[in-house]
Amino acid sequence: MAQRGALLNLAFVLDSSVTLAWFFAAEATAATDELLDQLNRDGHAIVAAHGMLEVSHTLLMAERRKRATVADSSHFLALLDALPIETDPQTAGRATTVSLNLAKTQGLTLLRPRVSGTRDAP
Repeated sequence: MAQRGALLNLAFVLDSSVTLAWFFAAEATAATDELLDQLNRDGHAIVAAHGMLEVSHTLLMAERRKRATVADSSHFLALLDALPIETDPQTAGRATTVSLNLAKTQGLTLLRPRVSGTRDAP
């Protein structure tokens, strides 16, 4: 058991909306900044198998819309790669079972959240 006042190693599930808030300053909040600070200290995050595809796709769309440069995106991806982020190996296997049932019973979605200004539609 941890001693009173001792910091615990924070582990959390990371989704693309939080990750992209670290890239797009207008999307950042005190909470997203704190999660990044925690990761930089001694935290640990787990991301769904498709998580980095979502991030990469949004960065690509931001480049096309001139919201970011290729250098900005490359630098951000290198920074992400240095963080203690683990890819969940069970995402795909549970997508059509556990995840789908959870979404149905809890009124959730399985689609990625939209980050403002990065819509795929014209």
